[in-house]
Amino acid sequence: MMKRIATLILGTVFSLAISASDFDAEKFAKDYYQALINTQAPNATDKDIEHYLSFLKDDVGNQHIPYQPDDTRAKGAIERFRKGMTYYLGSHTSYEAKLIETNVGDGFIILKFYNKASGIHPQTKQKNSYAENVMEVLELEEGKVARIRRYTY
Repeated sequence: MMKRIATLILGTVFSLAISASDFDAEKFAKDYYQALINTQAPNATDKDIEHYLSFLKDDVGNQHIPYQPDDTRAKGAIERFRKGMTYYLGSHTSYEAKLIETNVGDGFIILKFYNKASGIHPQTKQKNSYAENVMEVLELEEGKVARIRRYTY
């Protein structure tokens, strides 16, 4: 009986180690970045938003000071992301981005990129534009983004 339990435990640990090592954080970082950038294009669609959301955990925390200062994780957070992203969908008339640097660590990814956009705000109908350097720090759990901290500089 003890031999069976030990075998079961070792098998579980071994399978967890294999699944953890199967995760390619570099590929995930590049795919995540491309999915994010695709949501900002003038011709972005709901499908682009859904693809981006597939990288996130349902209770994803998000911090983007001063707009979203609280990074608390809560069930259904992905639905708030969907609603917010859909609101701004297609509001850019031009968009460009360039990945500057990617850093991958144990349980996190840091993306640094430049983005520039112009468009019409969906509520105010005012023309607006911005150009900024962005750093996103992504905390990962189970192969998905659990928390996003976004900084502009």
